[in-house]
Amino acid sequence: MARPTRLDIEGGWYHVVNRGIERRTIFRGASSYQHFVGLLSKLPQRFGLRLHGYVLMPNHYHLQVETPEANLSRAIQWLNVSYSIWFNRKYQRVGPLFQGRFKAILHDWTSHGFTINRYLHLNPVRVRHLGGHEVRVHSEDSQEQSAAQLARARVEALRSYPWSSYQYYSGKAKAPEWLRIGTVLDLVSDRGGESAKMAAYRRELEQAAAVDEVGGDWKNELKATLLLGPSELVERMKQLLEGDHQEQTGIRKAKEGTLSWQTITLAVS
Repeated sequence: MARPTRLDIEGGWYHVVNRGIERRTIFRGASSYQHFVGLLSKLPQRFGLRLHGYVLMPNHYHLQVETPEANLSRAIQWLNVSYSIWFNRKYQRVGPLFQGRFKAILHDWTSHGFTINRYLHLNPVRVRHLGGHEVRVHSEDSQEQSAAQLARARVEALRSYPWSSYQYYSGKAKAPEWLRIGTVLDLVSDRGGESAKMAAYRRELEQAAAVDEVGGDWKNELKATLLLGPSELVERMKQLLEGDHQEQTGIRKAKEGTLSWQTITLAVS
């Protein structure tokens, strides 16, 4: 099996994702979530990482981290191994807990820092029962009422989800010292104090939740499966990619370059 491409750099911003093996549940009840958050709180002191956001879903997790040192792989490996050992002991199981190596998308924080942070926090809204696929309506009035009810349900799901850092960005709770919220809040608004920026952030996400704009359009901008940002950043990072070019298709494609759809259609025309 091909190993996920990894690029550890100093000062990088990453969107880290990992899932349970066979998409199985990795968090069973409050104690599981709490233990994982406790491990997250140790990352800044133990590895120097700066944690900008997180969300824990039943069978996977998302993090947004910054690495002053080039040690992302070492830090996330410690996180995953530490949690797996605890989980297996608690629930008397054996074998791997996660499906494999974690995925890490290196992104430019000025252009996509808020985009990724927003995507993380809207995860609790992107669940099937809030998608409205099974809603049946029999009149325009009932259709409008159902849409309004669904919008309120999405916003409430965002507000009430306890296992993400949204509660700190929205001002519902005071952020712990190990979580940095100021940098992303500054990307949303450069006016007023922290409370004003939190209000602007809250409006942005609750509006997105209400109108169901919770997708991942940014994924269409990915280069080599792990780079997100302006073309200058992408080209610079391509030069740093290392690994088995035959095994890791992301590296090979980055080195070879890619043709856009516009380029192909222009050539054919």
